[in-house]
Amino acid sequence: MQFNPADYWRQNKNWNNFVGKTGKIVFVTKIEVTSPELQEYLPYCFAIVEMDSERYEFMSEKGADLKKGDKVEFVLRKTAENDRASLINYGIKLVKID
Repeated sequence: MQFNPADYWRQNKNWNNFVGKTGKIVFVTKIEVTSPELQEYLPYCFAIVEMDSERYEFMSEKGADLKKGDKVEFVLRKTAENDRASLINYGIKLVKID
C-alpha cells in the first residue's frame, strides 16, 4: 500500500465546513508576545466565533484588530514558512469583514 502524506493531510481537514462562511466574534484575545517560532505572526488575535449556533476557536490573520461583535469570514491561509521541498501548511484563519 502506497501512502501519500499530502493526500492524507488534505483528506483529514474539514475546511469545506468553514472556508467562505461568516460568523460573529463572541470572545477575542489579542496576542502581542509569543514564542520565538511564532514571532513573525505577531500581532494576531485568537477568537471564539459563533456560526450557525455553534462556537469555534480560530486564529486571525497577522495584524488583524478584532473585537467582540465583529463579523468575520473564514479563509484559507498559509500557516507557516517552509523550505522548498516541504509541504505547504495551510489552515483556516479569520478575516474581519465590514
